[in-house]
Amino acid sequence: MRTPLAGALAAIATVVSSAGPHARAAVDLELRAERETFGVGSVVDVGLYAVSDEGTVFSGLDVLITWDPAVLGLSEPAIDNGPHDWSFVFGFLSDEQLDRLNADCGEDVFCDPYTSLPFNDGDAMFQAASFSSATATAEGVLVATFRFNALSETPLTEIAIVDTLGGQHSVTRVLQPGGMEVTGNLSGASITILGMAALSVWDLSAPAGRIQAVVVSGTVSDRPTFGVEIVAELVARPGNTGTVTFTEAPPVDILQVGDPWPMAGVFTPFDTDLSSSPDRNGSIDDSGSWVPVPVTFSGALTVFPVVTSADAQGVWDMRLSTSYGTSSFWQELDTTLRDGTLTIVELGNGNGDAAIDMFDFSEFQLCFTGRLDPIDPPAYGLTPGLSCGVYDFDDDGDIDDYDYAAFQDVALGPAP
Repeated sequence: MRTPLAGALAAIATVVSSAGPHARAAVDLELRAERETFGVGSVVDVGLYAVSDEGTVFSGLDVLITWDPAVLGLSEPAIDNGPHDWSFVFGFLSDEQLDRLNADCGEDVFCDPYTSLPFNDGDAMFQAASFSSATATAEGVLVATFRFNALSETPLTEIAIVDTLGGQHSVTRVLQPGGMEVTGNLSGASITILGMAALSVWDLSAPAGRIQAVVVSGTVSDRPTFGVEIVAELVARPGNTGTVTFTEAPPVDILQVGDPWPMAGVFTPFDTDLSSSPDRNGSIDDSGSWVPVPVTFSGALTVFPVVTSADAQGVWDMRLSTSYGTSSFWQELDTTLRDGTLTIVELGNGNGDAAIDMFDFSEFQLCFTGRLDPIDPPAYGLTPGLSCGVYDFDDDGDIDDYDYAAFQDVALGPAP
């Protein structure tokens, strides 16, 4: 069994020289996260710092940390990446002789005295000791880094340092040679964990020989916007006939929640452009714009018009990627991308099955606008799950009584 830290420090007290005139000045302990906001699935590094305006020296410390295990998971042993050489004791050592905070077992069950990681139950005891003294500075000297995985979304969670935990034996303390305690104030780190940015392209049906709007939509919650690209691509399946190609995509307004530039109005960072490839429509990007704080966007992020040839038949896969690659990152935070399909159908057949039936009639009713023609862009708009363009028989931008009469002519009921 390893020697408890207090005894270890006493054993090496004769090796370490006196701390000097500021020996008894307090050492504050602070936890500092590398940033305030993380995405689900991200690595969260939290540094433990020793702070003293007096330049106080210390030879070791016990630190009790707590966290919410439902939103953060301790992923590996403490990382020794500070400037001091903790040559004697370092890490989450077995504390069977204390209050069992690091014991990965139940009561009366033998625990490995050399375990390197505590049970991930939301508390742990970190220990460090050295044969030479470290110096706490006003800026803070890094003692160790604790690494967590962000498990679930939360508006605010804290990794805290607490005075006592588990019982009378486990306490947070900073020690000088000989066991002199110089513990000061304790402060934790608060972070926000965001759900993954979710972007998708709607499944669509379109009649041959028409222009159809491919919509990229989703929610980008509290993300920075600088340097982001999203690419939409069309891929024909084997056996398809004809062509489906992008046309030039205009800029699109995005609903912004929050005003990063007070009194400056709505901020719309995204523009679209047409790439050299007919099946890849270039990118949605922020055109080098910058905002001082993360912002939130939701709804239709952009519309990519595509034109289908008169002889087009089959299903085209619509794929999303970011930065012309397979990885999906929104400013280094995880992003989920949902691909979709574009199915060429006959007019009136919204779901592309073998019949124009009551399903299509119910969709027709949802898409009906009344007479407004001619109108561009179409009055029936862009609604997830609806392909209203297939009910616009005369392609005039509305769905009215003329279209209803044309629909009745082709509606045959369910297929046998």
